[in-house]
Amino acid sequence: MDFSTNTMEIIRNSLLTGFSADLAVSHHGFVTTDNTWSQPLLPAPYSRIYFVTEGSGVLLTGDEQTQLEPGYVYLAPCGLPCGFYGTDSVTKLYFHINIILPDGYDLFLRSTHAARIPYSTQQTMKLRELYLSDDPIKHILLKGELWKIISEFAKQIVPNRVQKEKHSARTAQAIAYIHRNLSAALTVKTVATALFCSETTLETAFRAEIEATVGRYIEDMVLFEAQQLLLSTKKSIGEISSLLGYSDQFYFSRRFHKHFSVSPKAYRNLHLK
Repeated sequence: MDFSTNTMEIIRNSLLTGFSADLAVSHHGFVTTDNTWSQPLLPAPYSRIYFVTEGSGVLLTGDEQTQLEPGYVYLAPCGLPCGFYGTDSVTKLYFHINIILPDGYDLFLRSTHAARIPYSTQQTMKLRELYLSDDPIKHILLKGELWKIISEFAKQIVPNRVQKEKHSARTAQAIAYIHRNLSAALTVKTVATALFCSETTLETAFRAEIEATVGRYIEDMVLFEAQQLLLSTKKSIGEISSLLGYSDQFYFSRRFHKHFSVSPKAYRNLHLK
């Protein structure tokens, strides 16, 4: 397999289509787990990519069950309630990733099912070799191969979002302003005033280009940040609530539960157990 050629092809295609996204890897590893590797259905703020080299497991997404076994690479999309469990022994290379689009949403956020593509054990072992290497050039090749795999998954389950047109200048400015001032207390009026436009004009642009109201977009971004903070920091629920601009911890918990069907405390405990 020529990793460098694949990488250049992906870069070339992204430039031609105007597609822009950032790849972030929050957790990764090459591990062997036992039958204690399990989790009930739960949304995550990242997508999971699994390469199984030995053993088997089961990936749960809604009413679907996908057998995890060698010979494929698997994707559990960001935001989709997902669970899993292993057999007596599962050896796998895994990555928890985010592909953040210019609008702030994850590429796979609106995907409705898990996916898999053929990927031989030989390919996985070569990928493991790149992963375990201390050579920075091999890490670049690893990232290129991950982009290739991600693009294949995108073709399967999010073809329309990859080809999405660039946002208008006003919408792009609004998105940037919201992320600079991200808070549950942020209002449509505040954003519109900062951009010297009417609330109606801003809402119309968001509905057409983002397919969400400004208020819904702000809450989505705030709660996505809440997910990240719950899993990546030791801040208390109250501290996270205050940091994100909620009037009180209980209101934050209600909004979080409505969005993810689980409380912030349970969400953190289930992910970190």
